[in-house]
Amino acid sequence: MDQNRGFREVAPPDEAEQHAQRSQLTMNKTGKRSYQRACKVALAKGAALYKGRLLTAQALGAHEGQFASPAKAERRSFQPNRQIHHKFDMEVLTWNAGSITSRVWNEILALLATTEYKNIKIVFLQESHWQQDQVYSSGPWSVLTCGSTSRHKAGLVVLVHSSLAPLSEIRSTSIVPGHLQHVMIPWQRSRIHLLNLYQHVWDSKLSKTENRGRRKDVVTQLENRTQRVPQRDFLIVAGDFNAHAVTERPHIGPSVPHRVRFANADVKTLPSLCKSCGLTALNTWASGHRSTDTNSDGTYSSQIDFMLVRLHDARRRSKEAYSDKNFPVAAYRDGSKHFPVRATLFIPPYSPTPSKPRPFDATALDASFRRKDDNWHAYSHRLTESVVRTMQERPSWQELDEVMVRVSAEHYPPPRKSQPAAGPIHQEYWKKVRQIQEHKRAGTEHNPDCQKLVEDIKEEVSSQIKTVPVGKAVPSTSAPVSQSDISPYLKDPRIAWIPKPGKPATAMKNLRPIGVISVPGKVLAGAVKTRIAPALQVSSQLQPQFAYIRQRGVRDAIAKACQHLDFAQQLRQEHRRDLHKSQRGARQAQLSGALTISVDLSKAFDSVNRHELLAALDRLGTDPVTKELVVQLHSETSYNMGTGGLEIQDVGLEVNPAKSKALLMVQGTQQSIFRKKHTMRKEKQLHIVLPSGHKIPIHHKLTYLGVQLSYGSYKDQTVDYRIAQAQGKFELLRHILCSTKALEASKKLEIWRVYVESSLLHGLVATGVTSSGLQKLQSKYSRMLRSIFKQHQHYSHIDTKTLFEQYKVQSPQAVLISQMKNYQDALDACQKSNPDQNIQWHLGLRGRIVALQLELQSMHLDLTEADQADSVRIS
Repeated sequence: MDQNRGFREVAPPDEAEQHAQRSQLTMNKTGKRSYQRACKVALAKGAALYKGRLLTAQALGAHEGQFASPAKAERRSFQPNRQIHHKFDMEVLTWNAGSITSRVWNEILALLATTEYKNIKIVFLQESHWQQDQVYSSGPWSVLTCGSTSRHKAGLVVLVHSSLAPLSEIRSTSIVPGHLQHVMIPWQRSRIHLLNLYQHVWDSKLSKTENRGRRKDVVTQLENRTQRVPQRDFLIVAGDFNAHAVTERPHIGPSVPHRVRFANADVKTLPSLCKSCGLTALNTWASGHRSTDTNSDGTYSSQIDFMLVRLHDARRRSKEAYSDKNFPVAAYRDGSKHFPVRATLFIPPYSPTPSKPRPFDATALDASFRRKDDNWHAYSHRLTESVVRTMQERPSWQELDEVMVRVSAEHYPPPRKSQPAAGPIHQEYWKKVRQIQEHKRAGTEHNPDCQKLVEDIKEEVSSQIKTVPVGKAVPSTSAPVSQSDISPYLKDPRIAWIPKPGKPATAMKNLRPIGVISVPGKVLAGAVKTRIAPALQVSSQLQPQFAYIRQRGVRDAIAKACQHLDFAQQLRQEHRRDLHKSQRGARQAQLSGALTISVDLSKAFDSVNRHELLAALDRLGTDPVTKELVVQLHSETSYNMGTGGLEIQDVGLEVNPAKSKALLMVQGTQQSIFRKKHTMRKEKQLHIVLPSGHKIPIHHKLTYLGVQLSYGSYKDQTVDYRIAQAQGKFELLRHILCSTKALEASKKLEIWRVYVESSLLHGLVATGVTSSGLQKLQSKYSRMLRSIFKQHQHYSHIDTKTLFEQYKVQSPQAVLISQMKNYQDALDACQKSNPDQNIQWHLGLRGRIVALQLELQSMHLDLTEADQADSVRIS
């Protein structure tokens, strides 16, 4: 009775015996499926619900071996032949190991050396629980790991047999630590790309939105990497997707589970990935052994491990991929387990498209043959020599044919396309054009003779255009003469979609539309811009507009923003409550502070009010002809035009609050009143309410033109931000800069200066640098250069000062001082050209740069401090 303890209702013994006897008589083999299912559950768990009653296995008459089916002949229609028929055939295996211990690792290496698994050349392993990225050799295998230190204990391992490529030629990249790994193997004038995947599991500690976000990030990275693999290379994507799939030909085959157990199973992720990247799942086409994962008691199995290749690489034999249920590694483990997926792939060498043979003039060759002229004899002599030499060196029909075609093309080239003869009018115009070109080549285009030629052509053409009658007949492909507006060909743009910065071109929300007009349209718009530019330059000299205006740039805009931050910090210091100030009788101000808003405009160019634009042209004093051209360019067209106005509401622009940010600093006795009146909390985010009704979120810092703005230590924050951006660029170029075979040291240093150093020091001339920030820059300089030149402190024992002198590298302090001097020289040059209308001098930007330079020059940075920091980090 012990086994029945805990059940509320159990059939009486007599009735149970009778039921068992009837079951044995009537339900041995062809009984009801519900009874068989109840017997299986009762054998596994002790009891089962059958016909509304909870019965034990004894009451049901179930016993071990009752439902054992007779042994069937093994079906081999879905299993590949283990014998390799072609030298480019190779077996690939992928397996979720569920923690690779030293014992499991030795079992894997021993199994791969056996006869049954000796043809496997590539192995994908997931969930290794290893924490470091390593590359090493183990016997005939090259081992490339992708570790993870997260609490989920992920980790990936790829094994490549040495017969494919040596370890020194294999490259491994960790895309998502522990979850996505990219390995490249050189192969027959191309490469084999391996993408090893372990998708995030559903974490009960996270919300459904957070779980889906993590999984979507991994799939996005996988999709980006897949689409970047060249078509000439072979691609294999394998791993544990932690998601089911549904049949969707030709990407997903019919051998998939028809029912999904869990409600959160992603059944559309894999088909969507295959459709967007042109892939197919190889282990979804065989008729049997499709499950790759099972739970502890074997009552439930699923298919979440897949092996993907491109559609054109998936041959019939490759689609016979199957799950190896007899895999002996770690078979002693209890609980749920994965079965490896094996497939035989045909990976042929890359065969480039043969080049087209050079054409020759067959008609001229035939005529020369009939005449037996001198050209024919020379051709015959040359052809004989070439054919004899080719048959001696490379005797093949293909080489012979190529030689004959090449010699024929040299002696009888195809005729050039005939061009119509120029009439006397064309000849006269071309004569003038050649004279103008000769003046330009000689540098005398401003000569009165050259200018007279240009003016004569302009006057003659314009006068003839004006005299063309309105009803003059024109071709059907040309605009009618009566059309007074500019032709749509010149002003109507074509929409082109380009990816937004830092986002993949996989969805429309990640694309940005731009209008592209024809070359004549660009020329016309450029001519109008040239006419307006002088008046615009004069009227905007004292306006704080730094874009689209000559002699102004990003540095000026950053310096103006930082000038406001310095003023706000000074204001905070003046009104800060202090004991000494209180004793002197100073009182705290009722209200003081500062506000910075980064505004993002929706449709800033599309919604420009045309009447306001014409009014602005009138204020500039634009001539009527130019004004009419602007009107026609903007008439019934979506051509984008910018505005330099300071008030956005007056010209019809709209604020996009979702992308706008604000910095707020308020202090004083009435700051709480101000905050209650002008701020509100919305969706756990504090917002400032503007008089217009817009609600803009308040942040502690914001990014502006590549620098960090805040009312705190914005200089140090900018240094940290620039170091992170430069490190990202350095990682992209690490395989070039840190390689010992790619380039010489001077070329590496030049690449580093152009791409990495420029990103590291961007904007620091305008923001300024503190002593701690300068120390961080110096340390980052030292570590990058030591990585490039392989001069690490712990074994080279070369200090930073000697390293900089050896490779002629300036310290970041010297570089910033030099850039500040150049900036001051540029401001001085602007002041000399326009002494009364210089916005930089008017705003006091030059004085601020001079103060920053003096402050930077007063800093005494010891280069040995970077060495000490590196040594402490290493120890």
